This record gives sequence, C-alpha cells and structure tokens, in this order.
Amino acid sequence: MRHWQRLCVALCGLALLGAPSVSYGQVPWQGVSLDITDYGHVRNISPGYCAAAATINSFAYLWNTYPEVYGSTQLFRDYDSTTPGIDQADFDLAMIELAEGWTYNGVSRDGIYARTDGCPPGASAAFWNTKLQWLSDWAPYTTMVGGQMAFTKNLHYDIGLQDQTVPQWNFLYGCLLGGCDIELGLYQQVGDAHAVTLSGMYFQDTVAANNWWDIGEPIRFEYIDPNQYAYSDTNDPDYAAIRAWEAPITADVTYNVNCFEFDWWQNDNTFTVGLAFAEAPVTSGPTPEPSAFVLLLSGIPMALWVRRRKR
Repeated sequence: MRHWQRLCVALCGLALLGAPSVSYGQVPWQGVSLDITDYGHVRNISPGYCAAAATINSFAYLWNTYPEVYGSTQLFRDYDSTTPGIDQADFDLAMIELAEGWTYNGVSRDGIYARTDGCPPGASAAFWNTKLQWLSDWAPYTTMVGGQMAFTKNLHYDIGLQDQTVPQWNFLYGCLLGGCDIELGLYQQVGDAHAVTLSGMYFQDTVAANNWWDIGEPIRFEYIDPNQYAYSDTNDPDYAAIRAWEAPITADVTYNVNCFEFDWWQNDNTFTVGLAFAEAPVTSGPTPEPSAFVLLLSGIPMALWVRRRKR
C-alpha cells in the first residue's frame, strides 16, 4: 500500500474508495470523479477573475456537500433578501468580493486582484492568502487546507503549504478520494496563467498493475473551467464546463522537475500545473496537534489528511 494510502487510512479511518471504471473511447480507466452538480457555476468575467471564480466554484462544492459543517456559517451569504436561501446569484456576488475585497466587522479585506499588502494582484500569494482570510472571516474553525506549488513561499501565509514542489499525483488523487475541493494554477513558461477547479482524475494501470498510478501510465484529469462557462451552452450549466485532458509527465525547463503539462483548449498553448490548493471540512472540531499545522489566523487546524462525509 502506498504511503499516501496508508496515511489516509491511519489518520482518518477512511477505507480507500473503490476506483470506478470509466471509458474514453474503448479504453477502460479507473479513478475518482466528484459530483459535478455540487460545484458552483460561476463564470470568469472581465478583467479576468479566474482564481476567484475557481475558488467560489470549489467553495460551493463544500457548501453543498457538507451542509452539517458549513450550513451554519457565512461561507456564502444571502445578498438578495428577496430570494430566500443561497443561490447562483449569491455565488456570483461572492466571487466579486473574493476578487475585489470585502468588509468584515468594519475592517476592509484585500481581494485576490485588489491588494494593499504588497502581494502582486492575482499572484499565487494573493490567491492563497485571500482564500485563507475568507475562510477565517466567514467559516472559522471549519476547514483544513493544504497545497503544493512550484514557487517559493515569499509573501504566502506559511500554513499547510509546500513550496518548490510541483503538484504531485499522490497529493491530488488522495485529496479527491477524501472529498476535498482543489483549485489548480496553470502556467505558461512565458505569458498567461489560469485557474480551474479539479474534479476528477483517471489512470490506466498498464505498467505496475497495482491499482495506483505510476509514471509511464496514461492519465486524464477532469476540471471545471470558469472560462468555459463563458463560452458554453447556458442551457446545460452542470456539465458544459467539464473538460478532460491527457496530462503527460514532462521535464519542464522552468521548474526543472517532472510535472503535469497539457495543451489548454482555449488557445492550444502548453500549460504546466504549477500549484494546487485544497480544502476539506473539519468534522470533529479543532485539535492542537501537530502545532505546525494550526491555521493561526482563525485557529483552523490543518492537516494533509482528509475525511469524506457526503450528505
């Protein structure tokens, strides 16, 4: 049993989920895919708020999947009192606040794209820090966070984040098995960057025959792209944004390590998966250990283990 599998079983008592079989063409694949209908349908808007949109789509998954954890919080608020309950309009308005900033108890907070703290707007530090601040303000003591990224931490909150580490299969797949939401940061060597929400991963066990992915075996990712909502059939909001790509392992000259790369559908340019930020609910209350994993801003415990509690 692989180390990540043992870690999930030992720490959260989660038996590994049976890997369902799907078919792309006539080739069987095994893997995990979370329920697309639980995610948000927030679109990227001008001038480019993809990180905020991908994050809100992820938070909507937490909101819909774990109502026992988030239903009593303000992770989302009812902005339009004329329509009771949280709906798509509230997700859309939350995305604007996450992008541009909000006020909490009379204190102004920076958005991902509107900064006063020295973080470059839209950069990975603004992305990470703003997510944690949102969770701290609106849903304290509810969420475990973890991440991997190819960059150095610099201005990032140093909480549960592995830097100089290109996102790895074990981290991503293990998080999906545990019911985490995950945002991916996609980067060209020169030029564009983009953010999407990872919803599924599949592999063909052709090399080691061990029910786990090994280098050399075909893999596919499924993701929700906030740009695709802007270009898709609005009559099919649940499924229009799901896309799949075959992600070969390559040695990228920027990071000089093995990493996932693919050609993005919108411009056919090659993008590298440079960061992955994940969240999952705390289901048994705050724990003090290990101390290095405590989210100091809100007291939220953080661990790289997950527990799935599907409603």
